[in-house]
Amino acid sequence: VSNVDIRPNFSTTVGLVGSSWKVNPLLGVGPNKFANIWNAEKPIAVNVTDFWNTDFNNGFSYMLTVMAETGILGTLAIFSFLVLFLLAGFRAIFSRDLDHTKRFLVTSLFLASLYLWIMAFLYTIGIVVLGLTFLFTGLFIATFGIFHLGAKKEFNLFGNPKSNFVSIFVLVVCLLFSISALYFVWEKLVASSIFNKGERVLQAGNIEGAVDPLVRAALLSSSDAYWRGVANTYTAILQNKIGSLDPNAQIDATVRNELQNYIASSIAAAQNAIKIDSKNYLNYFVLGNVYEILGRVGVEGALASAKVNYEEAKKLSPKNPGILLMLARLSVLEGNSEMAFQNIGEALALKSNFTDALFLKAQIEVANNKIPDAIKSVEDATLVDPNNAGLYFQLGLLKYNQKDWSGAAGAFERAVTLVPDYANAK
Repeated sequence: VSNVDIRPNFSTTVGLVGSSWKVNPLLGVGPNKFANIWNAEKPIAVNVTDFWNTDFNNGFSYMLTVMAETGILGTLAIFSFLVLFLLAGFRAIFSRDLDHTKRFLVTSLFLASLYLWIMAFLYTIGIVVLGLTFLFTGLFIATFGIFHLGAKKEFNLFGNPKSNFVSIFVLVVCLLFSISALYFVWEKLVASSIFNKGERVLQAGNIEGAVDPLVRAALLSSSDAYWRGVANTYTAILQNKIGSLDPNAQIDATVRNELQNYIASSIAAAQNAIKIDSKNYLNYFVLGNVYEILGRVGVEGALASAKVNYEEAKKLSPKNPGILLMLARLSVLEGNSEMAFQNIGEALALKSNFTDALFLKAQIEVANNKIPDAIKSVEDATLVDPNNAGLYFQLGLLKYNQKDWSGAAGAFERAVTLVPDYANAK
């Protein structure tokens, strides 16, 4: 059985737990927010791996992740429970009041529970294993009452007539709360199912058909991930619509209104994601992408808005070279080559093997008629990514323009070797 287990290592996760406690010692970064602290504090060494752009939602293990997300209070609660659990387990195993059958049952339940709790400390367990952990732990605790292993206390809620009304009122409130909680969980499950359906439609290539299920999922259960999906879908439709327009023809009023609706919907969806989670850099990144697309077609003020959102994303994920690359592209659109080179330099300092940054650098150098520098940049990119046929093709074009015939031929031959049916290179 082949199993690839990719996760932050133990020392990195412990460091992230400490960083989380510095942000909020008592409560941590919040439930399901491990990715936020990962993006803010991840080691720079990760950037040279294939997982430089992966947002890990869990650390080395389930328990360490929970410690980062719930802070000191959550950690104390967990360890207090586990200490009581261990004491109860040893007390039950060495009890003299149990026959062989009962002792076997208690010991089996305790060891099964203990094994699963240890798994939670050593691995990133899923909902199934976590559910089994609570199931076996609950069964073990139940044996205390069944086999009379602990002190027994009885509370009669209806023993005193004066307390009947209060007792019934409390029970009704608890019942209503349980029903509400069940409905909330069911709503989340339905929203997840609808969103997955929209994702499948999107993967099938039907972008416009994916809008309805994605929007319904986001409206049913507000989640920044759902709203990001909606924003990205509207943005993709917007790009397709803009790309299909004739640049020399006047835009029809109907088409203009349709484009404005897609623009407004994309921005509103991204803003909803930010409202739900203002600490997730992806939400600002998506909104910045919408404004960048508008800036590319000449919408006034769009590039400035894109830059503001990319800068916010950079604050939340300062070690992400991809954000710096987007800022460099914005600088190119603004005609500021110096700032673009600065952003590219910062991106390469974080990720020395960043092919996209090297290629953008070469494009800027070509635009500024610095062909030898551009050739050097593309050659550096081919060293980083030696199996990229497109890079060799671009290198061949640059050398051809410099009348380096043998160098151009060698680059084109390498491109054809990598992709035998590369017609342009042939």
